[in-house]
Amino acid sequence: SVTTHVSRLRIVQISGDEESRRQFELAQFCTAASLLADAKVDLILWNGTAASWLGSAWDQRLIETVEAQTGIPTTTSIVAINDALARLGARRIGLVTPYVEGLETPIIENYAAMGFKVVASVRRDLTEDGTELQLIVRGKPLPAVVVPLPFVPHRYAS
Repeated sequence: SVTTHVSRLRIVQISGDEESRRQFELAQFCTAASLLADAKVDLILWNGTAASWLGSAWDQRLIETVEAQTGIPTTTSIVAINDALARLGARRIGLVTPYVEGLETPIIENYAAMGFKVVASVRRDLTEDGTELQLIVRGKPLPAVVVPLPFVPHRYAS
């Protein structure tokens, strides 16, 4: 049988500044991974996209650090995306992100360093609470607002 266990990182703001980058220090990942290891999981998957702007070396360091601490195989969503692009033989890609230019630019540069050409890109600049936007759900436009974390009230100790 398959079960899913989730551990959260404290990431409250995403931008290209140093304060935002500090949220991605490996110690925080190790703390979250330790909680998952307590549940005796078979795999740890970081389902974030920070490596797209921090670089593949950062992703590899994350994987190696978590595996060394927990003994549990670890991977990331960016590793999976990049593996899929390689299997497809893709060399030209389009990029859509919710990020600001300060993050979009290093993403494009990182993919260029891996041999990909970003032929089109769209960014939404969605880093500020209160930003209004429009979602298309089943073909119908719906108003939405970027809200602070947590998205829903939680019932666990902080």
